Amino acid sequence: FLTLGSDLSAEFGTIPVRSIREEEIRDMIDASVPVIQAGYGGEESKSLSAHFNCSIVDVSDSEINLVIHQCDSLWGDSGSPLLLFDRDRYSVLAVDSRFNSYEGESKILNLAVDSRAFYETYVSLGGLPASPSAEQADSMRPAVLDNLTDGDRVSPP
Repeated sequence: FLTLGSDLSAEFGTIPVRSIREEEIRDMIDASVPVIQAGYGGEESKSLSAHFNCSIVDVSDSEINLVIHQCDSLWGDSGSPLLLFDRDRYSVLAVDSRFNSYEGESKILNLAVDSRAFYETYVSLGGLPASPSAEQADSMRPAVLDNLTDGDRVSPP
């Protein structure tokens, strides 16, 4: 567990975790709602990379709290967020865990732990609610995400 020496949210912003139910995830799958995976994986692990317009393709029952997604995760991306951009706000839906290559599949399918597994703990530790006020949302939006396009790499501040 890592504890920072000071609150960096005013300077760098935060992205709230979204509370989500299995039915909502299934609705997202049915509607092909795009998600974003952003992390520091691969050979350029000191640079933020993002995969836009990828999709969640399956969801586990509530005992396991996993989603299967087709974002282009790389080694080192474990722990990176799967983000939803909705109503001009980002929110964390899941945290990337690992990638799997399934026999007969043309794409690599990745596993992520969805927020059903950690939302209550997030809120109990002081995380902002899933539906923050407009003022809170404006202060939370990390500027580094504003200018990213698919595959871009951005050096951390």
